[in-house]
Amino acid sequence: GTVVSLHERGLEDLLPAATLESLFPEPIRVWRVPGALPRSWVVGCSRTADRGDAIQALVDPAFDPAREVILPTDGSGSACGPAGESRVAVLRADRVELEVDAAAAGFVVLADAWDPGWRVAVDGRAQPLLRANVAFRAVAVPAGRHVVVMRYRPPAVLEGLALSVVASLLAAAILLRGRRPGSRRS
Repeated sequence: GTVVSLHERGLEDLLPAATLESLFPEPIRVWRVPGALPRSWVVGCSRTADRGDAIQALVDPAFDPAREVILPTDGSGSACGPAGESRVAVLRADRVELEVDAAAAGFVVLADAWDPGWRVAVDGRAQPLLRANVAFRAVAVPAGRHVVVMRYRPPAVLEGLALSVVASLLAAAILLRGRRPGSRRS
């Protein structure tokens, strides 16, 4: 919803919010983006498109991200249009918790980067994380009130943790073996 720049050219459609002094010769300009979507929202309509077709759909003037989401797989959404409300309740680097009130079955879209390391649960039940609009995250939700929790658990971190535990156990075994009575030390 906000843009920061050192220039005005090309930003004529934005609303000036503030001008601040800077270390640069130009002042820092802060702009508001009219009609910007919130960080999280609910839609009831989806369409399926692969990456190239999805990018084309995103730049199509008929595409309305407030009403529809583009998914790489079939999403089976309900009637097109805003399908409820979503609020970010917890926001941390490795966890996002959303409070959702869906008027109909649809999708919660989060304008944060999609990554395969994210795990999602709706009301405590694991659900597939969907790549939304090429770069964002989404999850299907039924009608009603729900809590959606996204946790970042990339496989590399878990593999590194397992490797560290094994290495620590081996190191402990070697140390204990060297300290047993009757063992020889060089």
